[in-house]
Amino acid sequence: MNDQDIKDYFIFDDADLDANRNGKLSEKQQKKLKQQDKNAKKFNIPAAIFFFAIASILPIIFFPMAISSWQQHDLGGVFGSSIGSLVWLLVWGGIGYFFLNSFFNDKHSISKITLKKVEGPVNYVSIKSETGDDVKFTLHVGKTKLDVVYDHLRSAMKEGDIYAIYFYKFKDSTGNHVLSAEWISKGEILAAASPTNG
Repeated sequence: MNDQDIKDYFIFDDADLDANRNGKLSEKQQKKLKQQDKNAKKFNIPAAIFFFAIASILPIIFFPMAISSWQQHDLGGVFGSSIGSLVWLLVWGGIGYFFLNSFFNDKHSISKITLKKVEGPVNYVSIKSETGDDVKFTLHVGKTKLDVVYDHLRSAMKEGDIYAIYFYKFKDSTGNHVLSAEWISKGEILAAASPTNG
């Protein structure tokens, strides 16, 4: 066990751990999560404007052509211009709407976070990676699957040792991100069998 290495890896301190023990986020953790949510959305409005602008180009170009075809009683021209513009508008406008909706969607805001605690033996399950990549693992504590972690955590948080892990997930059930961790007791090395997800 190496407490400081674990604190450095998951980026928490004693104040964060104390808050998490009481089922709360520390002030520092709240600021960090709010900033992460803000950063994730900062390009959404510019992207939405960009795709809405693209969506409007073809209809603007083809509208005079459709009017001209209508005046000449060329229904084929009217139909072709209208269908082409409509498809273009739906595709690019739909992409713009996706970015706009993502900006106003608050399902990953701090108000949607649920704090949880799990206590049990640590187990690492390796993830297949490309040759030359760092080895990555999923961290399992008891029957709960947590973050993807890198190999060097294993030297600080020994396999089989009992830990209490404080983590959060969003109300849409995504997440299981570690906030802090504390060593409880030394345990036995676990069998290679993967636990079920929690």
